[in-house]
Amino acid sequence: MEKYLTTGEFASLCGVKKDTIFYYDEIGILKPDSIAENGYRYYSIDQVMTFQIITTLKSVGMSLKEILNYSSRQNTKEFLDLLKEKRDALIETQKRLADTREFVDNTIGIIEASLPVNLGEVTLQQCVEEYMVIAETPSLDDMNDESYWLKIEELTDYCNHNKLGNVFPIGEIVLKKNFEQNVFRSDYYCSKPVRKITGPNTWRKPAGTYAVLYHRGSYKTLIDAYKNMKDYIEKNNLKIIGDLYEQDQLYLFSKSNPNDYLMKISIAVE
Repeated sequence: MEKYLTTGEFASLCGVKKDTIFYYDEIGILKPDSIAENGYRYYSIDQVMTFQIITTLKSVGMSLKEILNYSSRQNTKEFLDLLKEKRDALIETQKRLADTREFVDNTIGIIEASLPVNLGEVTLQQCVEEYMVIAETPSLDDMNDESYWLKIEELTDYCNHNKLGNVFPIGEIVLKKNFEQNVFRSDYYCSKPVRKITGPNTWRKPAGTYAVLYHRGSYKTLIDAYKNMKDYIEKNNLKIIGDLYEQDQLYLFSKSNPNDYLMKISIAVE
């Protein structure tokens, strides 16, 4: 004999208040399986599955009115197409959440690594492989605020098109050949995406031993930091084997005062 549930029992099994079950009955989206002569409503165990389907469809953005329309038409093919559409939307949402989680994790890592540093002191560190999105810097003749923001827009468009997350903060790359010749002007703007990507407009920073320097100040003072890095390398008889990278660290907390920018400078050595 089939077990029937009172409205209270059914609501408890579904994890909602009785008022929700009464309302669903009122609008016709989930009627009781039977109604006794005294007016008491009774639900079957099978109707718990129906309730769960309604709850799931609500969670992916469908209104109760839309769900009622689909259920009343009894069109299985139409309902299947709807579920596939909602499944695709859920997959896309999961990807965005995963990217957001990775961005938050990366930001936590940057902040935690930045808090205990000794400013102006060069250390040797083992660094992991990183992938970046890049845009070539404007020529000296074309360098101005407008040309800078055009390049940042180029980075932003690339990241948005490839769903790579927030482009900020922006870093810079100085090519090895230029750094060795004391040409400290950046060759590329760069941004670290939330996931690995290869192809056009991307750059691979190899894993290995890096000389690392944390510098606080405005971008105008970067040249002094680059010179300090070069002096350290020469004094310690190290060989430069890669390009130089500058990456902003606590951008969110220092953007109101350019003199408080905290930047990480690193270059591969042996």
